[in-house]
Amino acid sequence: MDDNGKPQWRCDRCGHPVQETSAHCPECGALFDQPAFCVCHHSREALGVCIICSNPSCEKCGGWVAGRFLCARHAGYEIIENMARVYGDTDFVRLHFAQKCLEQAGLRPFQFSLKQEPAHGVGFGYQNLAHHGGDPHAACEWKILLPFDEVLKGEEVLKELDFIREPGA
Repeated sequence: MDDNGKPQWRCDRCGHPVQETSAHCPECGALFDQPAFCVCHHSREALGVCIICSNPSCEKCGGWVAGRFLCARHAGYEIIENMARVYGDTDFVRLHFAQKCLEQAGLRPFQFSLKQEPAHGVGFGYQNLAHHGGDPHAACEWKILLPFDEVLKGEEVLKELDFIREPGA
C-alpha cells in the first residue's frame, strides 16, 4: 500500500515501484505480461526494454547488463547508482558548466567522482588503476550522471554545446 492506501505495484525483477498499467519497468527494463516485439526485428519477441531509449529489443539487439536491460546501442554506458554517465571531464570548471547547462534544460544531473583531492588525505590515484581495469577515467574523471529517462535529452544538450560528439562518449 502507498501513502494513500492504494495497492503499490512493484517489478518482480528489481522491486522498483511501477504503475499498474505499465508495460515494462523503467528501472530495469523487465517486460510485464503483454508481449512486445523488437524495434529492429518486428517478428521477434523482445526480451526487455532499454532503460535509456525505451525500445524493446530481442536477444540479437539487446541484453541484460548488471541487472538492467540495454539495447546494443546503449550497452556500453557506465551505470552508477541507478543513473547513466553522460559526460566526464578532468576539468572541473568545464564539467560544472556542463552541469549548469543540463540543469537549465530542466534535467537533474548528478556529479560523481572517485577522485579524492590530496588535501583530503590519501588520493585515489593512478596506483589504483589496476582495480578499475586500467581505465584512467575511472580514477581521474569527474562524471555527470543523469536518470535513465533523461539521458537522451541530456546528450542533445551536450551535443549542442559541442561537449560530446557521440552518445555515451
